[in-house]
Amino acid sequence: MAVQKKARTAKPVIARELALEDFEEQALDALGSVPGITLVLKTGEKVTIPHPMLVDDERQEVIERVQSGKDLDVRTVEATDEDGNVLTDADGNAISVEVPGDTIDGKPAGAFSKRLALAILGEDDYATFAAGGGKSGHVVLAWRTLTEGMDPKASN
Repeated sequence: MAVQKKARTAKPVIARELALEDFEEQALDALGSVPGITLVLKTGEKVTIPHPMLVDDERQEVIERVQSGKDLDVRTVEATDEDGNVLTDADGNAISVEVPGDTIDGKPAGAFSKRLALAILGEDDYATFAAGGGKSGHVVLAWRTLTEGMDPKASN
């Protein structure tokens, strides 16, 4: 089943008072978007990837940490020049810098797409999704489909 976005009608939301659900529906309609994409798994269960503007604040913080790499452990390395020589300060001490590692809490971080899918769905829904034949790439593809046409600063 193809995901069809609504034709953009560019209708402004003009009511002065709206219930949140009505506001969400009208705003998404004005953007030509939908509140989420529901995928039917091989088990018959359904998992919904929400529109990025409709996730709760706590989930959005987790998603942004993954997207920025701040979910990764930080490791300290010696700074080097282009030739691989260790840089030193005026006293001759090696200069250290912190860089994102490839671990989370000391364990291998795994693929970015899986970390992002986990952040979007949460652990329980991701476990259901994966057990039903879903791949992290499906979640990321749905997420990107939902962010199409949005301001990149709002969806990254």
